[in-house]
Amino acid sequence: MTERHRLFWLIILWLILTPGLSAATARAAGPGPQDRLSLAGSILNPEGRGVREAGVEVLVNGRHVRPEGKKPAMVTGSQGGFLAQFHLPAGALAGARVEIQAKKPNWRDLPPATVTL
Repeated sequence: MTERHRLFWLIILWLILTPGLSAATARAAGPGPQDRLSLAGSILNPEGRGVREAGVEVLVNGRHVRPEGKKPAMVTGSQGGFLAQFHLPAGALAGARVEIQAKKPNWRDLPPATVTL
């Protein structure tokens, strides 16, 4: 194979691989700019003790958001604590109203804790 043929095939190979590599890089980088919300807290009973295995729901501007990770819902730990991170569209948190509500079967529902960012 001559040097000219080798150069020709290298250019063809480069033209074939470049679009695939660009697409893979774009997918790995993620969907673009996002807001990130981190929440940590404890759910306590009236005596001040942690409530374990309580479901924790988070709403941002009235819309339910799911935590990042493998589990689709948040549940408190043995001491009543929870920790979660959320990825939201860019600009979603500016002036947002964040509501956190805990629920547990056989417990009376309480109004959500609300924070405006």
